[in-house]
Amino acid sequence: ENSTMLDIIISQIASKALSSNSWFVATQKLLRRYKLPPLLEIMAGNIPKEAWKSMVKKAISTHWKNSIEEEANTKSTLKHMNTTFTPGQPHLVWKSTNPSHRDVRRAHIKAKLMTGTYILQSNRAAFNQTTDKTCPMCNGGDESIAHFIMSCPASETLRHPFIQQLHQAIPLVYQDHPRTGWSEEMSTQLVLDPTHEVINEILPLSNAQLYQIEKISRRLCFKLHSLRATQLG
Repeated sequence: ENSTMLDIIISQIASKALSSNSWFVATQKLLRRYKLPPLLEIMAGNIPKEAWKSMVKKAISTHWKNSIEEEANTKSTLKHMNTTFTPGQPHLVWKSTNPSHRDVRRAHIKAKLMTGTYILQSNRAAFNQTTDKTCPMCNGGDESIAHFIMSCPASETLRHPFIQQLHQAIPLVYQDHPRTGWSEEMSTQLVLDPTHEVINEILPLSNAQLYQIEKISRRLCFKLHSLRATQLG
């Protein structure tokens, strides 16, 4: 509403190059980044304060949601993680975690496995830290994420009751379907992230079921981690 200030703004926008350190140029760049109206249009539009705040909040959330999801989709280590998210909402692995020290430790290990940052022999080989992918617990196969979670014979006794609990937690219509046996890869995905689209496409789960599966799988992952740590000294 100040005519002098408006003249200064118009002058700055008209005369300053995009490489300028002008505050007005920086503001224009931000508006373009978040696909908001140009500065002069905003000033002339008489947008109510609350409507403007809502518009900015939505634009920023949409921009970073799309940017993060797009980048996440290029990371092979995140293939087992559901990278679609709602801004401001934590992933289920944290959303379902109690604030106790024990449960936070379990969630930490689960999150590392889900995001591909838990170091197994296959990871070491991928980063040229070793040429041997053999599982150090059973010496019977490559230590991949699926082997570690689902098929290593050295941890079968520990794993079995948790897998039974997981299968009991899913809808019976899926358990009994003749064309949908639980492959090692599908079971691994269920343990790592039951919210992933691979699971959701064939087995829509309620929030209660997702929380139940997450808690069971979090305990399983931590037990497997503890057993491995103990055996490897």
